Amino acid sequence: MSVSNMRELLAYSAAQKTKRAEEWNQERLQHGYCRGLNHREYMRYRVSGKSVFRKGKDFSHRERWKYTS
Repeated sequence: MSVSNMRELLAYSAAQKTKRAEEWNQERLQHGYCRGLNHREYMRYRVSGKSVFRKGKDFSHRERWKYTS
């Protein structure tokens, strides 16, 4: 793609934007809109990142030095 002036660049940009919008609309028609999870769906999945307690100090304060006691 080589553009020699600003008008061609603006026309190219508008065409690319239209092309991306058409592709997105075709994908949306097949799969539907993206949406977040509701509470029931969110609680169904087990993810370790959901916990709020400290994980770092448990090992270093207890388990690591167990061999000395």
